[in-house]
Amino acid sequence: MWKSIVENPGDATPPNEPLKNSYIHGASSEPLVGRTVWECLQEAAREKPDRVAIRLPQFSQDLTYKMICDKSTELAKGLLALGMKKGDFLTITSVPDASYVYMVYAAAQIGVVFNALKSKTLVIIENEAGTNVAALKELIPDLETFGGRNIQSKSLSFEEVTKLGKDILEDVIQAARDAFTGDDPINTGLSSGSTGVPKCSVNSHFKAVNLLKFSLLRYADYKKPVVVGVGNPVDDELVADYVYWVSVEYEKDIQLVILPSTLWDAEFQGENEDEGYHMEDLYKSIHECRITHLELYPTFLMKGLELDAEIVQKYDTSSVKRGILTSTVITEKLRERCSKLIPEFVVALGTTEYWNISITYPLDDDFDRRYRGIGFPPPHTEVKIVDANNKIVPLGVEGEICVRGVFMFSTYYGSEDLYRKVVSPCGWYHTGDIGTMNEHGFMYYIGRKFHVLHFSRWGDKVYPAAIEIAAAKHPKISLAQAVGFKKPGEDDLDTIILCVIPIQGQNITEGELRSHCQSELLDHMWPDHYVVMDTFPRVGIRQKVSKEKLLKLAKKILLDSGKLQANEVEL
Repeated sequence: MWKSIVENPGDATPPNEPLKNSYIHGASSEPLVGRTVWECLQEAAREKPDRVAIRLPQFSQDLTYKMICDKSTELAKGLLALGMKKGDFLTITSVPDASYVYMVYAAAQIGVVFNALKSKTLVIIENEAGTNVAALKELIPDLETFGGRNIQSKSLSFEEVTKLGKDILEDVIQAARDAFTGDDPINTGLSSGSTGVPKCSVNSHFKAVNLLKFSLLRYADYKKPVVVGVGNPVDDELVADYVYWVSVEYEKDIQLVILPSTLWDAEFQGENEDEGYHMEDLYKSIHECRITHLELYPTFLMKGLELDAEIVQKYDTSSVKRGILTSTVITEKLRERCSKLIPEFVVALGTTEYWNISITYPLDDDFDRRYRGIGFPPPHTEVKIVDANNKIVPLGVEGEICVRGVFMFSTYYGSEDLYRKVVSPCGWYHTGDIGTMNEHGFMYYIGRKFHVLHFSRWGDKVYPAAIEIAAAKHPKISLAQAVGFKKPGEDDLDTIILCVIPIQGQNITEGELRSHCQSELLDHMWPDHYVVMDTFPRVGIRQKVSKEKLLKLAKKILLDSGKLQANEVEL
């Protein structure tokens, strides 16, 4: 029944018989990998020493498995000479070149926990370009949020770190490699805080070696050479997982391309954020490296799709066939735009804590499942949808999406209490996302549990996504976000504000917005106010829209314009 959409052996296949409730297990015939990242790299370097595994076109760097193995070992010895040991944290900030790759594997082979963040760091190693590597005894993703103590402070270059390790004997580094297991932590992931307080999740070697191996079973076309293009570590903290993947799957015809750091100027301070993007380098990299699978945060992908046609036409992007869009709301407009660059893109629901909870099938010809849904769980992943009492709901009934499996984070750094709030004793992670499941285990996204709004007209419950999808149908609208607040004395009701960004070169009036929404939505869902903006406030390295900051900005605009009174709102 499902042979036409399940391409790769080992991928999870939907059941032929209808489910009885909203629980599904993405079963797989492909066994999990029980090795550490370093063991995978060693094997890759031994079996395919001269194969180019990773390319960095910005620096004309082509890295073979043997080169990565040798260089990372030199750095690992240097880290040992600095006194680093199993369980210590290594933080790299703003390293765009091959040094990043070498340091990722250096940490991985001696049990040091790797971290790539834009953050205040106190132990600094400067490379030739003047960018920073920081070795911390405690992880400090954000000093204001997490705090930090017992910090060492040094200033050394990459070359100096390598020299420090010259006297480290082979039996010393081997002892460090033998001191940890696949259950020990390998890296961290910092959430943006767009849905609440920023959190730092800690991940194991076991998760790292299996995560992309099984996620890509869903949408990588392994019948042909696979060249995956990913963001630069300056902009994308998840690059490390792709760096691990090339060693885990070295037997396949694969290659990783780390895109230029010039796509986004992280230090840009201008008023017009569009001036901070240089997306022509994306198309140039696709053209030169013949990228087949494109993995970018939605914000960067959208900026690339907005590039002038005259510039885009200079480059051949026909090699790109697949990619993943971690977006829960796919409008018709977004689908059409993405398909121009990535014809067979897939949609996924993911979080920092559990990267891919569900993924659509790229060859699924059912439009509803493919573009209105968020897919089916990847291999070795269980998903259930539960009510407020944690009971599995009937098929088609909305509830909170919960997930369990090997791709789960291990804990929140420095916040065990928070971990216990979202992960049950049986290992179920409560995502905070609301959705439904059909009779074959395919899921559909409704909204965030904490973003639910109660409209002031009728008190009916609605999720912002429903308004945003309707608003985005307007030909002049590029992006839409719905937010709400409670006026004094209306504790159970929300005043709804629809915020929109017009397509470049277009203007839209409040009257046009109101008329459009009244034609697309039921009357109890009509927004109370409409605000046209040039940009939305974003947070984190993923540049997610911050609804909290957006609401504050929208309320200020409405106050300044006299459409809200001071006694109606608190900023």
